[in-house]
This record gives sequence, structure tokens and C-alpha cells, in this order.
Amino acid sequence: MKKKLILHPDTFLWIKGSKGLLYNASKYISDEFGISGGIGDICNKLLDYDNLYSVEIETDDLSKDVKNFIQLITSNYGAIQEIDSPYISLPPLLNLQHTEAKLSYLSSVTFYLGGKCETSDYYRQVVYPVNTEVHLSSKDIVKFLNTSRPSYPKRINLVVSDVTEYEYLKGIMKDLSFIKKNVVFYSLLTDKNKGMLTDLAKDFGYKFTFICRTCSVYDSTIEEMNRYGSFSLLILNDEDYSRWDNLTEGNAIGNYNMIPVYDNNIKFFEENIYLNKEDLKNIKLPKREVFAHQAINTNFFGDITVMPNGKVFSNVNFPSIGSLNDTLHEIINNEMKDSNAWRLLRDSGRCRKCLYQWLCPSISNYELVIGRNDLCRLPESKNASPTYAIKN
Repeated sequence: MKKKLILHPDTFLWIKGSKGLLYNASKYISDEFGISGGIGDICNKLLDYDNLYSVEIETDDLSKDVKNFIQLITSNYGAIQEIDSPYISLPPLLNLQHTEAKLSYLSSVTFYLGGKCETSDYYRQVVYPVNTEVHLSSKDIVKFLNTSRPSYPKRINLVVSDVTEYEYLKGIMKDLSFIKKNVVFYSLLTDKNKGMLTDLAKDFGYKFTFICRTCSVYDSTIEEMNRYGSFSLLILNDEDYSRWDNLTEGNAIGNYNMIPVYDNNIKFFEENIYLNKEDLKNIKLPKREVFAHQAINTNFFGDITVMPNGKVFSNVNFPSIGSLNDTLHEIINNEMKDSNAWRLLRDSGRCRKCLYQWLCPSISNYELVIGRNDLCRLPESKNASPTYAIKN
């Protein structure tokens, strides 16, 4: 007897070599299966877009493997319908808009203001000050932002290198007061500058994120600083985590994010940051996010960075896509045309052969800095390219 096997619209089906994976994006469950008997043929037909996520089957003449596979589908991922059933199903699609709507892609702009500070390349991974004598002027920042009018980016980050340049920072804050609600200042918090940071926050009412490398900067003034913003707590090892955990447990620090930083501490990353199969099995993504992973890098998409010399980047680990002399519209066009960071996908190396390719989080700066194309403890695949090179 002929029936129609159909996948639900929230189901994703992926085939890699001799294995397959089903993922239900509404129930957040997944199952692996082997490609044996006639299972491969069924999967190929289900994946043919013209078949509308369905395939005809002869229920009276099925192998044991196919019966088990159909039972797996009907348990959580699809259903058996009569051959003339009007029910249809379509795989989810991400619709990137046309050129005239590209400014709507922009979610944040990060300006590195410049100035002298301790040297570090952590800015390649996280928001962190850069060491340079060059400065961005408030005039250039405002002019650049105004190229997006009437709609400004949802978030504007300004990264301070030298808090002692008080008059320069006051000028920046005054000139950006017309979009104060969109602006967040970032600064490295030290014993020497915490009083000045508190004064800036008090006097001008901007939100701050205080970047913290060590615990030595913390005393009774922290309770006051909690009023003015949040904290980025950098973690390089287990000891860092334990110290920050003790401070946050005691409510000394209020709104915070613990952020790992790579500094040749590969063992810490392997033990605490790398994903294993159990992590991937527990990922819960709605269908739009799963499909987004196949089209864009969800870590980088919509964000641009301006360095103190005026060069603009979609990601500081990639080549520049313009300068402050360009409009935001031109900058976004350049990025979409050249497909740099915003479309950096898990479509090469061993990711390309992995069943969890599109469930795994998008490539991050950690991979680019470490020099791998994954942060993964799954077994290596044959013929896989293991590394990425950082592009300067």
C-alpha cells in the first residue's frame, strides 16, 4: 500500500557520508541514524526541494532498516499521510533582504578611540583597548554615524585606551549626547583609573562596561560602580574563574559577563571552551537560527569596527572594508560583496563533513586567533583542513 512520508516544517535533515541527523527545532531534540538499505534513497528524495519534504513509500515492502527509520521519523520528526493528502511541508528559509534594506542589517558599531595603554592583542578576540598615539575625533565619529540617518545603529561602543585624557573624553561625550541612549563606553578598570571612570559616568550619564583583568582592583568602591554599568570579567585559567566566582557570589559585582581570553592557554580552552558531542546534543535552536547558521555568521553579522586610524572592519581579523570617508551604506555593500566575516560559515575543514555542522555555534574570534577552524572535541575527519590563518 502506498503512503506518503512527510517531514514536519520544523525538522532539519542532514546527510554526511554514511550517517544522517534529524533535528526538531520546535522540540529541540535530535537523533543520528545510519544510511543503510533504502534509507539513503528516502533521504535524497526528502531533501529534493521539489518533493516538498515528502516521499512516497510502499508500506508492504519495506526492509527492517527502513521500517526502523520510518518509526524514528514518525516519533518526533514527521508523519505518515495518505497518498492524496493535501498536507505539504517546506524547509525553513532565511530571506536576506535587498540592497535598499541593507542598513537594517547593522546592529552595532564599535569605535576604538585610541590613546596610550598597556600593549595587548586581546582586541582580536574581545572588546579591549588598543595601544596607539592616534585618536579618533568626535567630529569624524558623528559624521560617519550620520550617514545612517534617520536610523542610527542600535548599539554604539566606544573603547577608551587612556582614561586620563579627561578633556578629550568629555568632548566625545558632549558631541554624542544626541544618541546617548545607544552608546556604551568600554574601559579597562585599574586601581589608578577607577575614580576617574566613576566621575565620568556620574557627570555625563553614559553607560559603561568595565573590563577587568585581575581581582586586585576591587574594593568598597565597586558597589558604587555597579550603578553605572556592567563588568567584563576576563578569564584565562581556572584560578581566574574561581576568584571571579567568589566575588560575584558575594554580590560585590552586579551585572557582569565572564569572558574567556586565549593567551597560549590552550589546555584551559580544550577543557572548558571546546565542545563535545554531549554539548551539541544539548543545543536548543529554533529553526530560523539553524538556517541562519547556513547563510551568515551569527557571531559577526551586523557588527562593524572602526580603528583609531579611521579604517573600518567587519572583523579586525580580516582586511579593512573601507574607511570613515565612506558611508555606512558603502561599508555594508563592501562587506556583502566580498563575503568576509559576516558570511564566514562552517563549510570547510572537518566542519564540512560533520553532522552537527549547522547546529554548532558560528565560527568565533577564538578560532581565528587560535588558528583552528573549530573548537571541537569530536573525532577528526579524514582529509580535513585543520586550521584557519588570521588575515591581516
